[in-house]
Amino acid sequence: MENINLLPADLAPPGFSPEAVSVIRRAALVLGLILFVLLFIGIILRFEVNRKNKILSDIMGKIKESDLLAENIEDLRARAGILQDELNNIKGYLYGGLVWSRKLRELSLVMPDEVWLGQLSFKMVFDDRAGAGGQFLNLKGALVPLKGESPIDTLSAFVNKLKQDTGFFEDFSELLITDIRMSEKNKVDTMNFEIRLTIKNKKLTGV
Repeated sequence: MENINLLPADLAPPGFSPEAVSVIRRAALVLGLILFVLLFIGIILRFEVNRKNKILSDIMGKIKESDLLAENIEDLRARAGILQDELNNIKGYLYGGLVWSRKLRELSLVMPDEVWLGQLSFKMVFDDRAGAGGQFLNLKGALVPLKGESPIDTLSAFVNKLKQDTGFFEDFSELLITDIRMSEKNKVDTMNFEIRLTIKNKKLTGV
């Protein structure tokens, strides 16, 4: 059967010439190349953005680590200061002029049988307001008075012996009774006491 073109001859689409086809092919090739280049550039830009984000994250992590390190350094400095103070106190014990072994021996010689000590402690107070600062020897103990004597008289006699013993008291400027408490043990009245002795001239202490 023969094909019949029903369109008028002037409305029929003209055929493409070889030159037009070649131009279209070149345009399509250029367009495809442009799209490929844009895609390649996009991939490179995405890779670069990811790389810079990683670098930025690493920098922020290092900044946080440096902040923590700075805090740790401050903590170490504070701890070093505390240790230095403790070391100075230890040096005072080792190289000072007040020999505690001799003091304890002298204390044992003046302490009566009815009095015993449970704790001896050395305290240093760094406060010069109104003379509040200084170095102190604290004595904690208890006593059972002799028959016919009151506890307070026994304590007073012990305190007077401490003050009157020049070998013991020569390195102290003041003696204060800071606490007195009565208790009963095995139906025996016992007095617990605390005494504070102020060391003269803020002397460092030795062994």
